[in-house]
Amino acid sequence: MKLTIKVEDKEFAVEIVNPGANPLTVNVDGTEFKVYSDGSTQAATAAPVAEAAPKTTAAPAAGAVTVKAPIPGVIQDVNVKEGQTVKKGDVLFVLEAMKMKNNITATQAGTIASVNVSKGDTVTHGQVLLSYAD
Repeated sequence: MKLTIKVEDKEFAVEIVNPGANPLTVNVDGTEFKVYSDGSTQAATAAPVAEAAPKTTAAPAAGAVTVKAPIPGVIQDVNVKEGQTVKKGDVLFVLEAMKMKNNITATQAGTIASVNVSKGDTVTHGQVLLSYAD
């Protein structure tokens, strides 16, 4: 089953491989997810099966500290730029997932070496969002 879904003026190509399966295999714009339902009234959860190649502007240096996406979603705000100094707790990004906005905060103080995503980018779990300079 192939669908085009529009969320806040952004369209997504969605394919459900076997609508009767549990878990469902759902492909959203080239990224495959397994969607599990436990039969309760809670929302189903999605876990990426194969991660898409991350969009990067610079590769993190060996041993550099990075900030990774804790969940798949869409970057709503980028609050930092390369060379900027941040304090622990500063909000680096706002990531929207399942209609909830999540603040991605700095876990340490430092200088930003590279910002690897832009506003509107779709990210996968574990994708590197930025790296700190050594």
